[in-house]
Amino acid sequence: MMMMMMSKSNSSKSIVNSGNTAKKARRSSSECLDHIVAERKRRQEITQRFIALSATIPHLKKIDKVSILSEAIAYIKQLKEQGKKLEEESRKKNRTVVESVSLVNKRHDAACELVEARALEKQVLIRIHCHGHKAVPQVFSHLTNLDLSIVSTSVLPFGTCAIDITIVAQMGEKYRASMKDLVQSLRLAIPLC
Repeated sequence: MMMMMMSKSNSSKSIVNSGNTAKKARRSSSECLDHIVAERKRRQEITQRFIALSATIPHLKKIDKVSILSEAIAYIKQLKEQGKKLEEESRKKNRTVVESVSLVNKRHDAACELVEARALEKQVLIRIHCHGHKAVPQVFSHLTNLDLSIVSTSVLPFGTCAIDITIVAQMGEKYRASMKDLVQSLRLAIPLC
């Protein structure tokens, strides 16, 4: 029958097992002191980290370690929720709506073959393909009357009598027309050649 006994003598432990004795290595006093210092340093560092953690948690009432950890967990969850809400709001804000309207006239006797307008926030991109150069001043005048400030223009000849006009304009405060209304009014404003 095997018999196990534990005895303690002068801070060393020995295990007796059926007459065989195995002794655990005894620490020297300097090793014990090193261990005590290392353990004290570790506990001080943990305490400092708890103090730093408690300083980051708003409205902390208790300062024991359990309360600090509980409040830290709750605060982190709250911050995660706020982060999700901000990301969602940001995604909603960054969704840009482009309103686009094109009017194509296939009649050969019409002044305009194509009038196209796209709006993005407060900017409007207008493209007109028409016959004759008389249309250019009429278009610019009409846009000014609608409270659209012309930012840039490009007027290019296309073939012998057609021109392609591209305009980027900024909406003024008084501008209220939809892109459909803008396209229709531009088509009517361009004179026949």
